[in-house]
Amino acid sequence: MKKKKALEIHNKLEVTRNNDTNTYRSIITGVDKETFSMAIPEEKRIQLRLAIGEKVEITVFTDTTLYKFKTEILGMKKENEAPMYVLKINPNMKKIERRNFFRIDVSLDINYEIIKNSQRRTWTAVNPTNKARTSDLSGGGMQLALDKGLAEDTLMVVCFPIFVDDTEIEIKVLGKVVRSIEDTTTETKYKWRVGVALEEITERQRDCIIKYIFSVMRKKMHLFME
Repeated sequence: MKKKKALEIHNKLEVTRNNDTNTYRSIITGVDKETFSMAIPEEKRIQLRLAIGEKVEITVFTDTTLYKFKTEILGMKKENEAPMYVLKINPNMKKIERRNFFRIDVSLDINYEIIKNSQRRTWTAVNPTNKARTSDLSGGGMQLALDKGLAEDTLMVVCFPIFVDDTEIEIKVLGKVVRSIEDTTTETKYKWRVGVALEEITERQRDCIIKYIFSVMRKKMHLFME
């Protein structure tokens, strides 16, 4: 089941050579019982040339999960004059749930409101009015760019819209400040990077955030592949 979910035609993937930090993007073009094929990996229009027998690490992207495994190049073939690599399927794939710790750099407009601990039980009634922007987002938290630092454990209600399956969804959650660091390299007044953990969030909301993150990733990978 794991192999079937990961190795599907058109799934995006990343390829890394052994002892190489560079990552190249590709797409699965075919799958059979023992092997799968991928388009020639590229990064910034530079193609990755691989030798038969060479070992590589593959990361496959699905809607909510990543799969990592090591394999080797078995050969090359052509379909419709397009060259592609043939690789051995490794049944020992590592499934990585990206719910809480997969993070992307993304700038989103949000509204937030700091509340007292005594308001925790009634936070859903709070209407956030302070405006800010995110600098990154994950299924478990976000980083905000603010003009002031906030003390750790500060509670805040955060509200922001995201698009999932072409539908705008408003996310409203309770967050807690986990770090507040001044960025002295920026020239704007928003020098503080404030990390916020999402304390009270439904699984549906988290799933929506994860789907949004992966949709952004797929779009970025598509741009790189063009």
